[in-house]
Amino acid sequence: MATSSRARAGTLQACDLAAVVVQDSIKVVKEADKVVKEADKMMKEADKVVKEAAQSIEHAHKAAEEARGAAEEAHKTAAEARETAREAGTLAGCALSLSAVVVVVIVGWVLLDLTCR
Repeated sequence: MATSSRARAGTLQACDLAAVVVQDSIKVVKEADKVVKEADKMMKEADKVVKEAAQSIEHAHKAAEEARGAAEEAHKTAAEARETAREAGTLAGCALSLSAVVVVVIVGWVLLDLTCR
């Protein structure tokens, strides 16, 4: 009987140890679950950051395209302004020449009028 009670005591002790191991395992699993949940939150945050970064890149790309278009338009406008200034210079030269002709005609007329008197 002594062997049987020792065996029973050993079995109870083994069961107690197994219960402690199971409890520790449950604690480890709960901690692992917390870690997994935290990692999931971090992954969701990282996903948001990646999406925001992608949107920022897309907006920057659009802004760069718009800036390039504006620069091309400004270049075209500057070329047109240069051409207009060139034409205005030509017209101013013509007006100056015409003014000189008018002055010569008036002076000639005055001189003619003075000589005819």
